[in-house]
Amino acid sequence: MHCPKCKSHKISRSHSKGLEKIFRWLGRKLYHCEECGTRFPRWKITLSGFWLYFAAFVSCLLLFLIVLAFLFWLIRYQ
Repeated sequence: MHCPKCKSHKISRSHSKGLEKIFRWLGRKLYHCEECGTRFPRWKITLSGFWLYFAAFVSCLLLFLIVLAFLFWLIRYQ
């Protein structure tokens, strides 16, 4: 894992502060870059291979269905 800002590999876990505790409830861990001080979240569970593509496909499908439902709603109530 590396920092998204400076690409350093000197990363450590960060303690949740205030509203950041919501990240834990959503299944994300907070990390801290020791080089630049950036704090950033990462998912606790990593997806790889088939499951990564499956999750991307399901996400796109859900987005498509939501947009389609919204369009039908617009057409019906105009």
